[in-house]
Amino acid sequence: MISRVRSQPTVVSQVERIARLMGRTSTISFWIQIFLGVIGSILLLLTTPMLFARTSPTPGAVPVGPGPGSIGGLAVAVVAMLTLLASIYYTFTNTQHARRLQSPKNARPSKADTLKRLRLGVLINLFGLGLALVGAEAVTGQLTNKLLMQSSPFNLGFVDPSRFIQALDVFVVLGNTHGMFAHFCNLTANLWLIDRISKAGSSGD
Repeated sequence: MISRVRSQPTVVSQVERIARLMGRTSTISFWIQIFLGVIGSILLLLTTPMLFARTSPTPGAVPVGPGPGSIGGLAVAVVAMLTLLASIYYTFTNTQHARRLQSPKNARPSKADTLKRLRLGVLINLFGLGLALVGAEAVTGQLTNKLLMQSSPFNLGFVDPSRFIQALDVFVVLGNTHGMFAHFCNLTANLWLIDRISKAGSSGD
């Protein structure tokens, strides 16, 4: 009886530590995703008008227009950024979940529910990270093709800027990289929380 009474504060303090840890980690990850997501979205938005650019028929005009790799990479990067919005919202709900963990035992979520929620967040970030990697492959492939053509000696007398590296390509790379890094940060935070909560005692379930 005495040992049971003494163990009760330990259980409570353990649940409170997990709640504070989850709340603090989710809040930090939330703002990191917001910061990187805003910058990445602005960079991707800057490329949107360039998608509708066309080569001018006027002689001597500078032709502009994105390559197919840039368009495909941008499309996938936008979907990855939309997935990041879902991740940001889900991370915000994790902060609310952390507050509920500090409720009385009969009202707070179980350890299994908490781990299930974090694993779902991992899946969201893995999906978004995978999309961002596909976009990066498409854009870097296009950049490599343009770089080879730009450095080719056979293109010295043929000036076509649309076949060279443009600001559009760089903006897509930067925007996609910011989204990728945001997904990676939240993925790391969720995996770390899963590890810490899994190692915690089962008495707080």
